[in-house]
This record gives sequence, structure tokens and C-alpha cells, in this order.
Amino acid sequence: MKNYQLFTDNAILYQAMLADILLAKKSIYLETYIYGNDEIGRQFRDALTKKAQEGVDVKIIIDDFGAEVKEDFFHDLIKAGGKIKFFFKIIYSFKILSKNNNRNHRKLLIIDENIVYLGSSNIKQKHIAWHEMNIRLQDEVAQYFASVFLDNFQIAHKHSFLKRFHIAPIRSGLFEIIRDVPSIKFKKIRKRKIELIKQAKKQILIETPYFLPDKNFRKALKSAVKRNVEVIIILPKKSDVKMVDLVRNRYLGLLHKNGIQIYFYDANFLHGKFLVIDDNSFSLGSANINYRSLYIAFEINLFGWDKNIIKDLKNIFFEDLKKCEIFSYTKWETRPIIQKWVEKLLGKIRSNM
Repeated sequence: MKNYQLFTDNAILYQAMLADILLAKKSIYLETYIYGNDEIGRQFRDALTKKAQEGVDVKIIIDDFGAEVKEDFFHDLIKAGGKIKFFFKIIYSFKILSKNNNRNHRKLLIIDENIVYLGSSNIKQKHIAWHEMNIRLQDEVAQYFASVFLDNFQIAHKHSFLKRFHIAPIRSGLFEIIRDVPSIKFKKIRKRKIELIKQAKKQILIETPYFLPDKNFRKALKSAVKRNVEVIIILPKKSDVKMVDLVRNRYLGLLHKNGIQIYFYDANFLHGKFLVIDDNSFSLGSANINYRSLYIAFEINLFGWDKNIIKDLKNIFFEDLKKCEIFSYTKWETRPIIQKWVEKLLGKIRSNM
């Protein structure tokens, strides 16, 4: 019997998460970037409140920028003993941008330190139709995710902390937890992905909603093609951030000329984030391939070597590929001059994307 389940459909994911929450006996830890003030948000709040009233330890981390709710939304939950922290509360000062740029983009749900959900999905009704990538894993690695959550819970209100104590990789069986904090020096997820790309022998599959790879990431992909490795990337035809789409266009033609296959997913908005290398390894989680995720956000990814998960991820990838249109170099080369100028201009501020 498999100890995991993959979810690309948020409606099914939310049902599974709520069912596990209602079965919790000891603890529920929830961490999310966006929490909607909507029907889905209320369903999660009510389920969590019920468990807190039953004596279950309920702790929640919501990024303050992504939160669409305030503390009073959870009044009954807090009254029952649940604890809520809004991560890095917005600071209003003359340095409002620099002070508030570092956001918590992680998405986790840990039940009884025995079951962990992680991936790309926020808690929001509007996202119900998005195409995601999440995993439910019932494995001893869940207890390590619980430790990582509690570690983040402790620093949720601390804008200053010793970063090296919050980034150590954690290996458990066929899995490894890699986490990032805002840092130019310590970027564990980026480094591990580049390492895996450099080790690829046959095939690299990437699915991501936001694609603004830095120079070294692009170099690793192009070098892989030179080693006769097939590189296929699926992106959304249109993301929910128009500026990111414009900036990514600068790279697509050049990557295509270097032999990288690029496809646009057009069924609905693709928000899943995962990587598969050959038949050997995978990565999935909250991290995008853009400057914000690579350098200035709190992120968390699961890396692994489980052959069954790799097989299922590849099946999902190639099913998604059937709903794609291929990148057209001719269209890219003949796009309007004004668009090229805008792409170049926005590229100067890509550190905020």
C-alpha cells in the first residue's frame, strides 16, 4: 500500500486535508502564504476550532502579507487554546519595501507528526480551479517537518535571527527536507536543484508557474543539453502575474535556441512546482524558479528518491504536456519592439518578482 498521494486538484486536496484535520488526535500544524477570507478559509477555521476544543494542539502560521484575515477571524479557535502567528507583520516605515520584502511562502499541514501535506497550494476559494502539485505523505519524515514548522513558529515575529540555524537539510530514508530563509549566501533549494541538473544523464522535467532563472541556473540547463540530456519545461501560458510573464520572455528564445524544449500549459492556471531528474530523483514544494523564491523568501521543498513517486510525477507531467502548446521561436523573435523594451526595463527590477 502506498504511503503517499499526489494532488493536482485543490478541491480534492482541501477535502483530504479537512478529513485528516478532523481525525487528528494530538497536534495540527498549518503553515500557508495565503489564507482567504472565504468559504474555504471558514471551513478550515471551523475544523481547526473543533479540534482545538477537543484538546488537540493547534498552531497556525500565516504570512502577514498573504493573509486576507485578521486575528479576530480565529476568535473561537484562540479562545479554545489554538495559537496563531502572522509571520513577519508588515512594518510601516520609511523603509517599507526593504523591511517587508522577506515573506514566508511555505505551505505545510502536519497531522499528529505522522502525516504531512506540502506543495504549492494556498488556502483560498479563488484558487480552487488552479492546477497544483501537492503530496500527502504518511511517513516518519512528518516528524521532521513538524520540527521545521515549530522552528519557524518560534521566529515568526523575529525579523532578525541567526540564519544558519534554520537551514540545515534533514535526511530521512528516501527523503530530504531542504528549507530556505531570505539570504544571498544560503540558498539550499537552488543549489540542490542545480546539483541534480548537473547530475542528469537522460532527462530533466520542470513544471513551474514563474520562471525567472538566474544565470547559473540557465547555464546548468544549457550544459545539460550539451550532454545530450533532454530538457522539457512546462510553464503556464499566462500566469497571475503579468510582469513575470513579460520578464520571462527575455529568456525563452535563447533557451529554445540552446535546445531546451518549452511548452505552455493552457487548460487552466498552472501553479504546481516540481522537478524530476531521469528516473532517479524529484523535488516538489513551495519554491518557484524566480528571484523571490531563490533569494528572498522562506521556502520548503521535499527532495526524494522514491521510485513510485518519481513514476507518478512523470505520468502527471506527460499528461500535462498533452494540454500544452509548444513555444514558437518565430513569434518570440518577431514580438513588438515595445514589448522587448518593457521586458528589458522590468528585468531591472526582477529581484522583486
